[in-house]
Amino acid sequence: MNNYWNIAVRILGIIGYCVSLLSVAGQPQEKTEVAIHLQISPLKTTYRPGERSLVSITVRNQGAAPIYLSRNFICGTWTGYVDFRILNSQGQNVKNGGCAGSEFTIPLDRLKQEVTESPGWLRLDPGELYGQEGDFEAPAKKGTYRLVAELMPPRFSEQQKLLLTSEKILVLQTRHAAPAVSIVVSEV
Repeated sequence: MNNYWNIAVRILGIIGYCVSLLSVAGQPQEKTEVAIHLQISPLKTTYRPGERSLVSITVRNQGAAPIYLSRNFICGTWTGYVDFRILNSQGQNVKNGGCAGSEFTIPLDRLKQEVTESPGWLRLDPGELYGQEGDFEAPAKKGTYRLVAELMPPRFSEQQKLLLTSEKILVLQTRHAAPAVSIVVSEV
């Protein structure tokens, strides 16, 4: 009887251990990327063909940790940028130009200082909002179009990303898309 009791206690102990492992595995993992919300807002939704207009671009940190972003959303910078497109009804980009960027080869011993202290970067704390205005030209053809934008991450090398992560300096690691906005081009 004593052997059965010992076996039963061991089995219950193993079951309890397995249940505790499962409950820990089911817990949400700490995020390494903060939650970013990107939004674009044109001044209006109806344009004349070829009309130039402004669009407001805002980023909100909806995460629990501060994140460092480039102060400049200009297309093609190594520090990250907003890729802005105007899509026709077939999903084709009708905006002239495009964006490209390359890695920046800042020395590792200056990287932390460059990101955290340079005027080209900003620290966006949880709940904070940052924005800029950009301009665009409405398409020449009449129709309904979608304005789309993606916030592109900085072009750091893997070694640079590892260094920033080890220093607990969060920067974007992935693209963040804004909800699309419809505009109409017609004779107003």
